[in-house]
Amino acid sequence: MKRAIVILAVMMAALPLTRTAMAASYQVSISSFAFTPHGRHIIVGDTIIWRNLDSVPHTSTSDNGLWSSPNLSTNQTYMHIFTGSGVFPYHCAIHVSMKDTIFVETQSGTGDSPPATPQEFELSPNYPNPFNAQTIIKYSIPQTAHVNIEIFNVLGQEVDALVDDQQAAGEHQVTWNAGSQASGVFFYRVNVDGLAKMGRMSLLK
Repeated sequence: MKRAIVILAVMMAALPLTRTAMAASYQVSISSFAFTPHGRHIIVGDTIIWRNLDSVPHTSTSDNGLWSSPNLSTNQTYMHIFTGSGVFPYHCAIHVSMKDTIFVETQSGTGDSPPATPQEFELSPNYPNPFNAQTIIKYSIPQTAHVNIEIFNVLGQEVDALVDDQQAAGEHQVTWNAGSQASGVFFYRVNVDGLAKMGRMSLLK
């Protein structure tokens, strides 16, 4: 009997662990009217926990209705377990300009599958914002396209050009170094094959 128990224990130890058994939790902070970090990549079975660090209420609301948090006051949290792979854009229902995306990937065998291809052109809020000297602009495109990224001041004058190139489908990011600019409000425009989206950012020195 003891020998049978030992054999069973050895067999169970030899079984491969599934990713579900190793599911992890990740926090997304809601701070300065932005979700941070942006564009979180996770695995099926993982959990995202949103925590509001702002002094005003926010929500985490899926664009397709998959989840919807109540109004979160300061330091309140909301969690969601992702049981399927895909690209899941979401927003704050109170401040609709706050947007982000969760990328959920599957795992097969011992290696992860390639990151899911974005389903549409998405532009994330720059981070950090406000910023001093440098900020990161993240965006994703669903297919190979010509991308043009320009920076404008409040007078509508172009002050910098960051990207003018053909890029493959997927997630991309570019850093703007505003060291030569004076403090103020600026706008960034990302143009993908004629479809443009804009964001607003503040430079504080």
